[in-house]
Amino acid sequence: MPRTKWYRPIEVKPVTGLRDFLAFCSLPRNLYSGQLGFCPPLDAERWTLYSHKLNPFYQRVWSQRYLARQDRRLVGRIEALVFKEETPVDAAAGQFGSLDAIDDVKTVSALLATAERFVSSFGHELIQGPFSPSINTEVGLLVEGFAAKPVVYSPWHPPWLARHIETFGYAKIRDLFSYRYDFARDLNESGLRTRHELRNRISFRPIVLSRDADVDLITTLFNAGWSQSWGFVPLRHREFSSLSKLLKPVMTEEFAFFIMLDGKPIGFAIVIPNLLDLVNDLGGKILPFGAIRLVSRIIKARFHSARLDLLGLEPSFHGTAIGGAIIIEVIAELIRRATNAGISHVELGWVLEENEAMHRIVE
Repeated sequence: MPRTKWYRPIEVKPVTGLRDFLAFCSLPRNLYSGQLGFCPPLDAERWTLYSHKLNPFYQRVWSQRYLARQDRRLVGRIEALVFKEETPVDAAAGQFGSLDAIDDVKTVSALLATAERFVSSFGHELIQGPFSPSINTEVGLLVEGFAAKPVVYSPWHPPWLARHIETFGYAKIRDLFSYRYDFARDLNESGLRTRHELRNRISFRPIVLSRDADVDLITTLFNAGWSQSWGFVPLRHREFSSLSKLLKPVMTEEFAFFIMLDGKPIGFAIVIPNLLDLVNDLGGKILPFGAIRLVSRIIKARFHSARLDLLGLEPSFHGTAIGGAIIIEVIAELIRRATNAGISHVELGWVLEENEAMHRIVE
């Protein structure tokens, strides 16, 4: 008689203790190692991102992380979050994020069902995601571009994950787009210029991330510029300050600046050098020798790519001809600075599908 194949149950349990926390942070590299387009982020960066003590975002939500096991083997993870007070603009207060799993629909279903139960325990019937952990860090599920060059803070997921999520009854809320701008292949200066008189009114001042006044100004401009965008939650000073400390080792004045019109700050742009250029061969680990290699590479600053992570303008310029012209000048300035720094391409994103003005400008 043929041998019966028994189905081994999937156990989903809350993350408790340091050992589980470290396993949660490093799980994607154990699941996806060798997948084309995947580059594991540094463990230390993930520890900072997910630490309730180091990431001020967690002060505004209730959250619980879970790990899925099958035959004692880790096969998936998820985080469930519920906002305590604020409700994101046009989005759900109950959210999930950091969803990663093997190619198995039952594993994905078990993880999502667990997150749903956590959210419903707070009285919420709707859950949305992925927010990993928030809309201001990694957001969305990758559905195209699996083999593209990995860029910092751009989420990567295997092709099967979206398919399994939809099998469980989830549907798309909206698309997020990121653009890869290859300077070496396409640099048309004539297409990146505004009228001479306006260009003379626009200037750029470096952002000093260690200066509280600059962090205050960025926070004010960001909250004003994005307040009507889907999923928006106000960025607090301590949240941006925490992020700036994390980015400080790789940031220079070239990559962060205020946009000035007639000498007045009306917006800002922050480009993050792609740290994954430096850590691709470290496998996410900094011990025992990864830290030495990383510090040496940061000092040499041999970045080949970058990501336009934050770009904001005062609301009075949204949807106006002068606002569009200013954005074009900003992109031209970014190209000039990136080219001087030896960066060959920048990712511009993400852009909501309904932001047609920005799509037209970038395209």
